[in-house]
Amino acid sequence: GYYGNEYPVVMVPASYWSAGSDTFNEWLEESDQSLRMVCEWPTQGFNKLQIEEARQALQILAERVLAIVIPIHSDITESEYAIYKELAATHPLCFDVSAEQRSKLLPWLEEHFAKDDYSICWRADVNYKQDLDFGSVAVTRISGEFSPKELRVLIETMIAASNPQRHMVL
Repeated sequence: GYYGNEYPVVMVPASYWSAGSDTFNEWLEESDQSLRMVCEWPTQGFNKLQIEEARQALQILAERVLAIVIPIHSDITESEYAIYKELAATHPLCFDVSAEQRSKLLPWLEEHFAKDDYSICWRADVNYKQDLDFGSVAVTRISGEFSPKELRVLIETMIAASNPQRHMVL
């Protein structure tokens, strides 16, 4: 409730999916209708229970889900691909691709998701600021410490890539 009343968009980590339907319904009741959520999908190698919990949560949160962030750290299996395509039918996807997999996976994602609303998470690396240029939702994920000057550059880079039809999420 607190985050939902203080921020227009919040991130729901994958670890929250086991909380259950009562918790998700409570979030909806405690927050304003305008609150949107960027939901993190379970990491690769997930089990069937994690997938079912995440699917149930997405059904409850429904129209409040702005996008789904999908962490990618290795090759995408056929079963993962099928699930991601299913998710892409109802929500924008934002793939959080590891630096090691970037050059291999970006062409694959472009080929397999070209007709879907997807983007790549930007990790605040100016060498890859083009990641902010596509998809209806651009997610920037940062970790570690940033100086005020570095944060300013990051936010200015996000603003430069924004437009009225896209959501920019930090």
